[in-house]
Amino acid sequence: MISSKDKERYIRILSKIGLSKNEIKMYLVLLELGEASLTQISKEAGVNREGSYRYIDKLVSLGLFEQVVKGRRKLYSAAQPKRLIEIVEDKRNSISRIKWQIADIIPELEARYNLKIDKPKIRYYEGIEDYYRVQNEALNEKEILVI
Repeated sequence: MISSKDKERYIRILSKIGLSKNEIKMYLVLLELGEASLTQISKEAGVNREGSYRYIDKLVSLGLFEQVVKGRRKLYSAAQPKRLIEIVEDKRNSISRIKWQIADIIPELEARYNLKIDKPKIRYYEGIEDYYRVQNEALNEKEILVI
């Protein structure tokens, strides 16, 4: 049995990869049960059975749940916890691809930006993040900037 302190810690951490609180509860329950029906999982996790179908579908699509058919019953088993790392790696790779796609269109977007006639001449910045942003812009600028 998972302590409530550990459960809250798991929820806090696993929610960072895009899982909802109920999806995490269902995953944790199935880790302990090994193999169970949707009814058992939702009952043990304290999750509404109707909403459980949506959660199960997402968990199966992420590869955290595996569906097992025994006779006429659908049972589910949890994938190994290492699958969580694979999910993070998949997300990282996806974000990396998006980054390269955006980098590919930046020249076109900058050309459109430079066509703008009434570009702002004065900008106000606040905070340390803006300070670093100004530094980077100044280093990349072809004209002289007054800061």
